[in-house]
Amino acid sequence: MNKFIKALSFIFIVSTLIMLAGRNHLILGTFLIISRYLLILIFVILIYQSIKKEFFKIKKYLVITIGLLFIESAYVKFNTANFNLNTKSANKQKLSIISYNIYFKNKNRRSSLNLIKSKKADIVFLQEVTPKWNNSLNANLNYPHKITKALNGTHGISVYAKHPIKLIQYINNDYGLPIAQIIELNIKGKNILLCNTHLASPAKAVENPEYFLTYYFENYKQRKKQYNKIESYINSIENNYAEILFIGDLNTTEYEPLFRDIMYDWQNTSKNFFSKSFPNSSKLDPVINLDYILFRKKAEIVQYEVLKGGSSDHSAIYSEIQF
Repeated sequence: MNKFIKALSFIFIVSTLIMLAGRNHLILGTFLIISRYLLILIFVILIYQSIKKEFFKIKKYLVITIGLLFIESAYVKFNTANFNLNTKSANKQKLSIISYNIYFKNKNRRSSLNLIKSKKADIVFLQEVTPKWNNSLNANLNYPHKITKALNGTHGISVYAKHPIKLIQYINNDYGLPIAQIIELNIKGKNILLCNTHLASPAKAVENPEYFLTYYFENYKQRKKQYNKIESYINSIENNYAEILFIGDLNTTEYEPLFRDIMYDWQNTSKNFFSKSFPNSSKLDPVINLDYILFRKKAEIVQYEVLKGGSSDHSAIYSEIQF
């Protein structure tokens, strides 16, 4: 039993130190994010056993490792915390938002159109807008302002709004296809910067399971590069805006190091761990998040909801904020 505890302690010390050293690596970082609190519990148990068995040398290394784990956890919590103090004001403006990857192969467009119309949101962000989808959207959505870029395949992107909007810029991938639509929204004299985003899809990895890790690593690098490109542009102009929203299909789960790094710069309107958006199916509830409505400055979250129904492989997400 004594040898087992020592061996187990050694395994957890080494594996945890490797994960901490490789926290920005896709696999090591993901394992660390998923298992962080379980590891802390295991280390507490092992430290208790080492004290009980008088394994003082092992205890020292266990304490050092759990200390490093606490420091890393505190660093993440501190950097993703929202320290903005929202003050009460009669001039606050409410904004309701839908983000929806409507799926470029969607053959039952009516179901998704009805879902969009049911919420009567102030602004609708759409991804995977094809020319056929564009015709259906324009015929069925009654919004006075729109900016659309319909493309065959998965790169079409559109915004529909009740308030005046102005296109600032498209940000493209290495092949010249849009990954972000940067738009300015004006509400009662307040300029809001909006980023409608669709980062690179890992579909190639999913469709080729024998090469899944190779293609997924490539996709992860693409997404990281694309996010950094968008973030760099937003940083260059953000001082001109009262609020900034980063919205869309990021193709990034909450368990990846990239999402952790994204949350250093943004706040999530979803605070419910069990609210998931993908995959959308009539048989099973969604199990992961790929779609997000994020904000940057002093917005307050009024509501967040994953909308049930629709005929896309993604669920639509809905949020209300005020600022």
